[in-house]
Amino acid sequence: MVQFYVDDPTNVFFVRTASDVPGGTSQWAFNHPFFLLLNLAVGGTGSWPGPPDNSTPNPAIMLVDYMRQYTASPLTPPSLGNPPAITVTAGATSGNISTVNLTSASDIGRVYFSCSTTALKASCAVTSGGALDTYTLDFSKSLTPTATVAITTTANTAQAGWFGGSWAGAIGPVILTVFFTSICTQTPRLRPRMGLSCMFLAIFLVPSCGGGSNGSGSGGGGCGTTPGPYTITVNAYTVSNTGGAADATTNIALTVN
Repeated sequence: MVQFYVDDPTNVFFVRTASDVPGGTSQWAFNHPFFLLLNLAVGGTGSWPGPPDNSTPNPAIMLVDYMRQYTASPLTPPSLGNPPAITVTAGATSGNISTVNLTSASDIGRVYFSCSTTALKASCAVTSGGALDTYTLDFSKSLTPTATVAITTTANTAQAGWFGGSWAGAIGPVILTVFFTSICTQTPRLRPRMGLSCMFLAIFLVPSCGGGSNGSGSGGGGCGTTPGPYTITVNAYTVSNTGGAADATTNIALTVN
């Protein structure tokens, strides 16, 4: 989380978090050591005070009074409580949210929240509706704020065979199955050698979404989120976090039907 202010750290006017980074190749670039640069920039088109002219001092001098780096004192993270479980049908949006009731004994400033899930072909998001950034909560405004956890799953739909996603995808494998089964059963020489192979071929050609395990999140259907029990983990990061590991976590039970 990066917060921007001028002079007064309690008057933050802009906030960005790792969750605000667009998907694809973009990455959050701030989780490593930094150094400070002091730079004297002289003019430029469209900049203050404008392009250099005869009145521009040459050489120019930059005087630095001091440079300070402040480190936040260790803060006690908020309590995330025990959010209610989520039960949702794969691909549906109804019933896909849970509310996290947070509490803090004192003002700990702004806290950033993220989440992850063990469910394959699924994603989650923690939102607060905050004015400056929806992935953060400002405990200077309230010591008992709430956040919403939403899960997005992928529907399980019939997967087409060799013929793509049209009507041929459904009828094509059936025609091939009948064709090869007919050859195998009507040709005497092929019966003992090809019987088992034809059975496997018939099974292979039937449209299927694939399978997998649940629980651990190590498997999943070929078409969508496999039904089963999963977990959503919610993470909280205070402004005193320097190690990268979450300051507080809580788990939400997720059941996908």
